[in-house]
Amino acid sequence: MNLRRGRALVVAMAHAPALLVALCAFLSCARPASADPLADAVRVMNATPVQAGRIDLAVHMETQGHFTLANRKAERFTASTVAKAGELERAVATLAPETKTGARETFHLTTSTLYAAVNIGGNFGPLYDLRRDDQLRMRVVIGDRSYPTWGWLLSTATHFGPLVSITPTLTLQARTADDFISAHRMLTRPLSRSELRVIALKKGAPRVLSALPRIDPSSGAALVDEIEPSAAVDVVRAAKRETLVFTGDLATLGVDWWNLQRLTQGHDVTLVHVETGSTAQPGGRNFLWLPVRTPALKLNSEQITLVDLIALSTGNRPAELRPTLDDSRMLLSARFGIGSAGQRTTTGRWLDTLIEVTGDMLGRAPPRRIEISLPLPTRQAELDRRLIKALPSWLQFGYGGLLLLGLVGLPTAWRWFARVWPQEQSADYAVAMGWHAARAVRAAVFAVVFMPLAAIVAAPAQLLRLVRRPA
Repeated sequence: MNLRRGRALVVAMAHAPALLVALCAFLSCARPASADPLADAVRVMNATPVQAGRIDLAVHMETQGHFTLANRKAERFTASTVAKAGELERAVATLAPETKTGARETFHLTTSTLYAAVNIGGNFGPLYDLRRDDQLRMRVVIGDRSYPTWGWLLSTATHFGPLVSITPTLTLQARTADDFISAHRMLTRPLSRSELRVIALKKGAPRVLSALPRIDPSSGAALVDEIEPSAAVDVVRAAKRETLVFTGDLATLGVDWWNLQRLTQGHDVTLVHVETGSTAQPGGRNFLWLPVRTPALKLNSEQITLVDLIALSTGNRPAELRPTLDDSRMLLSARFGIGSAGQRTTTGRWLDTLIEVTGDMLGRAPPRRIEISLPLPTRQAELDRRLIKALPSWLQFGYGGLLLLGLVGLPTAWRWFARVWPQEQSADYAVAMGWHAARAVRAAVFAVVFMPLAAIVAAPAQLLRLVRRPA
């Protein structure tokens, strides 16, 4: 009787197979890009505080020479800059009449618009003509944030890309919009502290990294893991999906940083090198947990980002990040002492020397540079979708889809399975516990192995049987 009721329940579920298949397809696919970037820009713009004397306008360029502007009320105005002088000014005046009273515009550009609008001279083309007092207040929208940008400050000698300030002290500069989006995604991706290891190379230290980070019992802060320099290659080779932060001067210890990066090609490991003047970090406490005043930090949370890590390691020193992507990895390089036009200044070099000397006196190792090697965003996104870290996400979601489809064909699959593995008889077992154990094993094999494997054939066969069943 219970089996009949179970079959009746499955028959009821079989009337909605399309919904189950659609749900599986939705879970196995990545989140699609927004079809209306300007609407996303307006949403992010509305999340920013309203300031007196400032007018916020979102800007998106659909085609070359045509800008669509929107205000906080989502009212839109499409302006053509092709042989139509002054149309951008009319668009601003229509969407923001407050400009007549002296209020100044702040433009929130979509990422594609930022790169499309910046011309070879480094300014924003037609948008640049809207500046007042030789200033153009621009921000770029990516994800759920809006960041200040100074694309027009580029000199004609360095055509690397627009400058975007992702924190008060950290600037990101990428060649293309795709590189910028990829770098931002990896910089703001949460890092699990359980997978974050800070390593200091020291002669005579252990050659094997401990399974878990060492914790200071008094403060609960993570401690630096000391490793023998000659074992650095083995440590990187044995790592799996971890973030390894190497501190100190690797070259002095005979460790080739580029060789360490090469070893990470098939290991999905993120490598961070915080180069300092000393061969090892002073003291035994992990410098990433020392207090540093910066808005980017989330020290009380279980996860931090690469932005937080860089801010913690730089100690609020201004730095500029540049991403480089190849077929298998992304490289991020942080430079210090960078001026507004992307040039290293004499004052910056003297300031770096002063910070290095005072940092050593205070027991903190200030970085000379930071190099980061990490998987490509597409690869990292696939890793993040995994429920079981060792199995590809497509295999996991595919198996989940087969399980759902198997529920549709459960009655048919159960009849087929009875022919392959006949049901146990209690008379064949000396004790009842053995009989129940055998039944449990049989049910587990059916649910985990047979039902999903037979789902592709059993589900259509069950549906066909329901259709042919007389009313």
